[in-house]
Amino acid sequence: MIPVVALVIYLGTKGKHINYRLALLIVKLSPVVFFVFAWLYLSWIFTEDPFNFIKSPYSFFKSEPLDPSLFLIKGSFWQSLEYVIFRLLAYLPIILPYFIVLFNMRRYRPLYLMPVYLLYISPMLLLFFSVYFSTFFPTYYYTILFVLFALSFQASFGIRAGKLLVFSFLLSLASSWLMPLYSKEENEKSFVKFFLKGETINVIDEYQRVAEVLKSQGCRKTLIDDAGGFPVVVFFGNPKAFYLPYMYEYFAVLSYPKAFADCVVIDKESMLDTVSSRFPKARMGILEGYSLIYEGKRLNVFSK
Repeated sequence: MIPVVALVIYLGTKGKHINYRLALLIVKLSPVVFFVFAWLYLSWIFTEDPFNFIKSPYSFFKSEPLDPSLFLIKGSFWQSLEYVIFRLLAYLPIILPYFIVLFNMRRYRPLYLMPVYLLYISPMLLLFFSVYFSTFFPTYYYTILFVLFALSFQASFGIRAGKLLVFSFLLSLASSWLMPLYSKEENEKSFVKFFLKGETINVIDEYQRVAEVLKSQGCRKTLIDDAGGFPVVVFFGNPKAFYLPYMYEYFAVLSYPKAFADCVVIDKESMLDTVSSRFPKARMGILEGYSLIYEGKRLNVFSK
């Protein structure tokens, strides 16, 4: 968000003295810097690692991408660049104004306005690095950055709103409602479907069914990773009936669940689920010492 703040300051202080701009920059960014260091400090106090929110297996930065191909190109400059180009082409109906504004900026001296150009391409740089480090989710809400930058720079540079630019914004508006209907991200797809068609998708049914299965089987202690299975714990209503990752004995149970757990729940779709990572065959319904009693789209449940 810092580039966006810097952009707002630049646009809002046009014609002002450099000292005024610098003072405003300090005032605006000081709270951001303060809270960043406060978060690092709290992370260090509670976890003994200021960057635990990045390194933790439950961190957003360690979450698995929706596109499995990102695992193969992680850390590769040229493959990441190729993926970004194809991604931008896929977004083109929505972000077309961004490139038209960039093309119209060519009449300004590039060397004189180099910092402005670097600021303008920051959404593409952010996209590239998120792909390079495999934290990118192929969702359409990310395109709002491109559209906001296009609107801001078009206004600040006084770029004439010609027919092509107006058409591109109209196309972007229409596409932003239609393209998310085919998004790989379920929340984004459900959100647009609700506004366009009034349709709602129940995403908690399976968790409720699993909780009922555990109750009907009389599972007194269940091994589960609540990173993805937390709704099951909520619907079951008794957290003490589960072995959860923050518990002291969790990894002892994970190493040999037959000696501790009556039931086991695994998340087949999450690459970060510790139980399915420990017992990969459980994704296919095989777990030594247990019988498969429920097989859903996302979750498998085993009982002794």
